[in-house]
Amino acid sequence: MEFNKIATLLNNTLVPNVFGEGQEEGERITIAEDLSNVVDLGIALEDLDADTLKNYSKTLAVGVFDTWCDTRKYKDETYDLFMSEIEWGGAVQRVKAKLMSASDTPILTLVNAKDNGPDYNDGKYYGAEWDSRIYSKDSGFMVKYSIPVEEFKKSFTSAAGVAKLIAMIEATVDNTLRVELNTLARGVLRKLVVNAYEGNRYIPLITLYNTLNGYVSGDSEYVTLSNWKRNITFKLWVQTVCLELRKYMTDINNKYNNGSVECFSPEDETRAVLLTEFATELDVALGSVYHKEMVDGVGSYRSINYWQNGTKDLLPQIGTSLHDEIKETDGETVVTIDHVVGVFYDKYSAFITNKLDKTTVAYIAQGDFNTYFHHVVKSYAIDPRNTAVALVLS
Repeated sequence: MEFNKIATLLNNTLVPNVFGEGQEEGERITIAEDLSNVVDLGIALEDLDADTLKNYSKTLAVGVFDTWCDTRKYKDETYDLFMSEIEWGGAVQRVKAKLMSASDTPILTLVNAKDNGPDYNDGKYYGAEWDSRIYSKDSGFMVKYSIPVEEFKKSFTSAAGVAKLIAMIEATVDNTLRVELNTLARGVLRKLVVNAYEGNRYIPLITLYNTLNGYVSGDSEYVTLSNWKRNITFKLWVQTVCLELRKYMTDINNKYNNGSVECFSPEDETRAVLLTEFATELDVALGSVYHKEMVDGVGSYRSINYWQNGTKDLLPQIGTSLHDEIKETDGETVVTIDHVVGVFYDKYSAFITNKLDKTTVAYIAQGDFNTYFHHVVKSYAIDPRNTAVALVLS
């Protein structure tokens, strides 16, 4: 965080707490933008006992967290699925305002409001109204870290010390949320694939290729799960399919949605996630025929090592392992899709939000430190009206 932002943060949090809101302006210090007088604040902090410091330092921690949330970047994070709660509402209006279609289906919110409406004092996020075809999940995760009292006080003896303290808080928040959101994004991608599979919006690449070319078992060009890597012609054909999918998604679509809102995707808003092993094979095939620098085979895409949250194999193999399967349980129904290698979707067809719920702090007397707990609400939704398409190597 830049010095001027740190100064603003301190002037809005610690300074009013330590020096009091009621003091005359001339009596209360104002932290300079270059933090040159931050030592004055440090002197005041030295006189505070641990219990009082706990409350003041909490306001700073909350301020750092909120500033981080307001300034974080979304591009290229969690497979381009990550969006804030504000962008969520904007996406809803984007679709409905452009195409002016309405839905009579029942609506759901991410969190059920009370009888008298949402209670915004509880820190929960109430989702924008949507039609009934929505998958929602509301659960929280915690960002936690500890700051010894002495370390907190000594940080305010210099501008560099304050910057390091705030950088430590930011790094803890960033690293924790990045891991949590990446895991959540994988779950969203799996749900997109399942939606495509259940809606017959999946392409069995090997079967389709053999059928289009009239190849049957025994032919030298017949492609199977065990020999597809050796067939450059097949892999170049797959790249053509990928490019076609992007262009198909740019047209207003009625075919695969539920009829409530017609959908289309500008080409730069289509997204693709390919299995790493599969994407690598496509790149090698392209490079063996054309100059790689001059050709973009399937357009921009993100790669994923496996669709599940973990694998015991360092290099999961499509043809010999089942780690690329998608399994979703809905009641007693289990959906299993073998050998998924990619999914194409509109970037507005899946959403992830997160926001600060509340922050608590506890003083641990034995170690003379404060432990902070940031409770974060995380939610996601998938809108199956868009034309998410899964590629399956079968």
